[in-house]
Amino acid sequence: MNTTRQYIFCFLLILITVPVMAHADNDSLFYQVRFSIPFSQSAGPSSVIVPFDIEGGLIVIKAKVNDIEGSFIVDTGANGLVLNKHYFTPSQLLADRGVGVSGATSEVGTLQVDSLFFDEIVFSRMEAQTIDLRQLENRKNMRILGLIGYKVIRNFEIMFDYRQRFLTFSKLDKAGNILLSLPHTEQKVDSFDFYLGNFIPVIEVKVDKKKKKMGIDTGAEVNLLNVKRSRNIMSNLKIQKTIEMAGANKKTVDALAGKLYRLSLKDRYKCAGMSTVVVNFKHLESIYQTKLDGILGYEFLAPWLFSINYKKQRLFLHKLEYIKP
Repeated sequence: MNTTRQYIFCFLLILITVPVMAHADNDSLFYQVRFSIPFSQSAGPSSVIVPFDIEGGLIVIKAKVNDIEGSFIVDTGANGLVLNKHYFTPSQLLADRGVGVSGATSEVGTLQVDSLFFDEIVFSRMEAQTIDLRQLENRKNMRILGLIGYKVIRNFEIMFDYRQRFLTFSKLDKAGNILLSLPHTEQKVDSFDFYLGNFIPVIEVKVDKKKKKMGIDTGAEVNLLNVKRSRNIMSNLKIQKTIEMAGANKKTVDALAGKLYRLSLKDRYKCAGMSTVVVNFKHLESIYQTKLDGILGYEFLAPWLFSINYKKQRLFLHKLEYIKP
């Protein structure tokens, strides 16, 4: 079989560039900044709706840090708030280094966020990382201030509507119940347990009746399969080409790319063929501190209307019928 060799100048996975959050003991490493989302709208005393754009499968929202306004990517594969160091200068870069598919990446710094606002929703003194995101900006041809991940969103139930392009952040009580539901968040038809692989939600799916543990990552433009844990389902991957995937450290690694078929949830929800790349998960598993069979990103998530509730560790499916928020 002839294969096509080409470069992919897009980030298949935002998490490739994002290391585990560094922890600093010295308070002098932190700055005080303000983070807000000025284009969100209140939908009640407990909910906020945030519109987003889709850039190559990535969820992009407008937000503001201090007096700098720009684009942030909502990334469930990232640990917390990550700022592009070219727009935010930490008081000190730490020795920790990020890791990616191709190995070590850029240096990582930390700073302290004074307050993070989603209209009425406020986060105070939140720790944030700084990292070099220039490659991502170059590949997307856009200015990106940072990423919004687990530590920012973990205390909400978040509804993702890729069709209408908005997020709904709903406040939760201590048990993980929404304080005051909105009509468009109540139409739930099913749910799935997940556990946290360090900070990424991990659910069980089936590929041709074989159980697989997959991370849910809104920062992944395509699905990924772990080359070492996918041998028994490779017959369900229709290989289309061999690619050279650019890592965050400018090195490239060969990977097989194609369409993955016969993936299902609970045997009831069957997915169409999805663009999928087979890679070595060694560095990703070091980030997530768990064994993963793969990552499910935009290709898997976009057709559904779903919510993530970290407190209950449940992923909810909603009716696909559109209800105006």
